[in-house]
Amino acid sequence: MFLHDELHYPHIEVAMRYALALLAIVSIATPSMADDLPRGIVADQPAEGPFVKVDEGYMVPYAEKIVGTDIEIEMVPVPGGEFTFGSSADEEDRGDLELEAVRVSLPPYWVAKHELTWKAYWEYMQLNDVFAELEILKSKLASTDPAEAEAAKAAVAKLPALAKAVGAKVSDLDGITAPTPLYDPSTTYEFGEDPDMPATTMTPYAAKQFTKWLSRTTGAQYRLPTEAEWEFAARGGSESNEVESLDDVAWYDDTADWEPHVVGEKQANEYGLHDMIGNVAEWVIDEYDEDLERPDKPVLSWEEAIRWAETNDSRVCRGGLYDSVAEDCRVTSRFYSEELNWKANDPCAPLSPWWYTDYPANGVGIRLVRSYQPLSTELIQRFWEPESENMSTDVASRLAIRRGKLGPASKELPQVQAELKDPAVRTIIDGK
Repeated sequence: MFLHDELHYPHIEVAMRYALALLAIVSIATPSMADDLPRGIVADQPAEGPFVKVDEGYMVPYAEKIVGTDIEIEMVPVPGGEFTFGSSADEEDRGDLELEAVRVSLPPYWVAKHELTWKAYWEYMQLNDVFAELEILKSKLASTDPAEAEAAKAAVAKLPALAKAVGAKVSDLDGITAPTPLYDPSTTYEFGEDPDMPATTMTPYAAKQFTKWLSRTTGAQYRLPTEAEWEFAARGGSESNEVESLDDVAWYDDTADWEPHVVGEKQANEYGLHDMIGNVAEWVIDEYDEDLERPDKPVLSWEEAIRWAETNDSRVCRGGLYDSVAEDCRVTSRFYSEELNWKANDPCAPLSPWWYTDYPANGVGIRLVRSYQPLSTELIQRFWEPESENMSTDVASRLAIRRGKLGPASKELPQVQAELKDPAVRTIIDGK
């Protein structure tokens, strides 16, 4: 059962009530953003297109552009509210791994309209080369050859963003790591390299670092969804754990021909979200816990409903994938990662913190969310940084042997990338 106010959608009307007082109406809208309001918020009630009433005005859809590119990630407002998260133990079609039903209250948030595509993820992947070039410049600036050092200083002097980047000491907290190049692309690109296909095979750590990079360069907080946020969005306002008209909304065993498809080809759910079920499964922030214990409360807050990860393994995946059978395409269906099995063919030692090499990782990707109210620094770091000392040590060991790169993450990074293309800088880096 959901609690919320009246909802209006293009093809249906559903009368419900939200427990959150700050919510009022979800309707239809396409407004322009006011400069003095947060991204995705407008002051006046829109005439059309989905919106959510909040204290500052109205949450509306918007497109986040990856800075320095024409690539956009469309974000859709989701109202939040109180709902039943999980399924009842006595439900006939319930899967073995499904969560025991509990009431959860969610604040409103934005959800990406589509699964993250390769064209967006490639922008993050290329940072490995960017950070490598920054290291080369730093070494040239520190060269014991006076002529080489002076040439590097002269090349950088007129480029303020680049000068700042090569002069900065980057820490784990203010920087990001870039994924190493694929050792064997055959698994990752098994189904081709169409830029509009969902990006897959990244580890949860890499997914978290992607969201940190996007956040730091755009100024908005993006992250992986909590498991409760994912399920609420997938339900699209429905109380049922089954998906109606599955063939119309999902690429799965009966429709997908055993491969993922370009995002957005199937019908969206009632919140306007495509491919929530099928195509590729999606990472959530939670860890699978066979002995999960929750606070003994009638309704959990969204934070209380999170099972924070303590290891690199057993991370929850939601939504099913292209070869999932119908029984595994419920909104409550879930499975979890198996670190060693999913890296069985990884030739690296230690194993890559950024990539998986084995099925079903080629059917697991990312869907972004953004909270209506920005999270505290402490909380957002939990969504961005390694979840365990083992992972931190693993990443550090890779960086130490230069099998991975750490670099700056800020709004200036796209300008740094542009300034790296300066002819004088290229001469220094390329050694010509």
